[in-house]
Amino acid sequence: MAVNSNEYTTQDNELTPKQKEFVDFLQEASNQSKEYKQPKLNTIRNLIIYGGFVAIGIFLVYLYSSYIFINK
Repeated sequence: MAVNSNEYTTQDNELTPKQKEFVDFLQEASNQSKEYKQPKLNTIRNLIIYGGFVAIGIFLVYLYSSYIFINK
């Protein structure tokens, strides 16, 4: 017969105070991630920033290709 030597388990399967505290922490953490929504301003700002980088990159490729074409 196996003997249960885990000192933290109880007869009626109730959680210990540390286990309850951990479960509460996990529930709060999962609720916080659901509550956060990215503001619309952040979306617009990201579009401007990344769009600007793409536009500058395309312009640099155009500039370099025109430089190669002129100096042939």
